[in-house]
Amino acid sequence: MDKYLKISLFAMIFLLFSCQNDERAYVDIPVEGNEIPITVKRFEQDLFAHQNFSPDSMQYFNETYPDFFPAFVENIIRIGRINDPATGLYLQKFVSDPNIRELYDYTKNKWTDFPDYVRQLQLAFTRYHKVFPEKKIPEIITLISGFNYGIVVDSTYLGLGLDMFLGSDCKYYPMLAIPKYKIKQMNKQNLVPAAINGWLTTEFELDNPDTDLLTKMIHQGKILYTVKSLLPETPDTLIFAFTGKKLQWCEENEEQLWYYLVDNELLYNKEEKQSLRFLADAPFISGLPKESPGRAGQWLGYQIVKKYMTKYPEATLRDLFAIKDGKEILIKSKYKPD
Repeated sequence: MDKYLKISLFAMIFLLFSCQNDERAYVDIPVEGNEIPITVKRFEQDLFAHQNFSPDSMQYFNETYPDFFPAFVENIIRIGRINDPATGLYLQKFVSDPNIRELYDYTKNKWTDFPDYVRQLQLAFTRYHKVFPEKKIPEIITLISGFNYGIVVDSTYLGLGLDMFLGSDCKYYPMLAIPKYKIKQMNKQNLVPAAINGWLTTEFELDNPDTDLLTKMIHQGKILYTVKSLLPETPDTLIFAFTGKKLQWCEENEEQLWYYLVDNELLYNKEEKQSLRFLADAPFISGLPKESPGRAGQWLGYQIVKKYMTKYPEATLRDLFAIKDGKEILIKSKYKPD
């Protein structure tokens, strides 16, 4: 009798833990062996390899990078207009600047393993193409932005500012007075999740940017859920760009965070300051403990979306984005933090 009792107890415990872990944290999209090709252009290598920027050189860059080159000149390093005859001279000064040249060499030495990250991007965009075959796959263009941009997104390209992902120990970041909480998000491992997040954010824009906090939270939750589905082997600390301690705070205080929003009637609040308070990047959420992370509202949105996708196991990512009303997802998910 004791033997059977022990077996029954073991079975019950196993079943209990199986149920607890049976969450649909992402959509499984198997693609191994069916990877699609992606185009990667090393713009910074091209740029710094040029000794001068004659009219022929300018024509080369305009033809090779027709959409990106004007944006780089006019919006990223902001040295003038692309059609200004003096722009070639300004570019020459940019690549000849000793500080910029040192940054280029430093970045090149840090990113010798960049092909490994290209592989991650290829798998992510293969999964993306499998779910959304009608959508365009961007060219991947690497750059040195002069510490201006980490991710640059346009309809045809996805720009990766490698100088913004040099590691939390990078000697340049403290000199630039970049906040410590941001530096913790500037490791090489953050590049691919940030890039995929940036691309999805532009591909799936919120229909009404003036909507309530709940809808914005759940929209961000959809983006994060999709990032996790495209990068299933990536740790949550990188998916959410949180430190381990910040992620732990969210997990341990999910119930308190949710009921703070409910009790203060913030879920259907449309004030921009409240959206920024819970969704924007910050060292912590104003009015909450300093252990809380900025963007915790995005993490909470992901929890609601995960609950919905777990409750409806046949739902696809396309189905998820087809639902525009955040309240509908909340109600159908029956979300209630324990």
